[in-house]
Amino acid sequence: MTRQEFLTELRATSPWRTPDEAAAYVGMTPRGLEDLRYRRVGPTFSRLGRRVVRGGLDDLDAWLKGGRQ
Repeated sequence: MTRQEFLTELRATSPWRTPDEAAAYVGMTPRGLEDLRYRRVGPTFSRLGRRVVRGGLDDLDAWLKGGRQ
């Protein structure tokens, strides 16, 4: 299995998303999602160290559902 195949499989099975992946999932730009994190009005996230941020699919779905009108 190549590294690329491993990463593709991992992304398919892991509920955690990078900021770019999370932004695409909710239909925003990564910068827009970052701004919401900064203002503490966006989806919940996990910070791993100082710069590594990950969003869980369940958290992203809950945030999207919370905005229903």
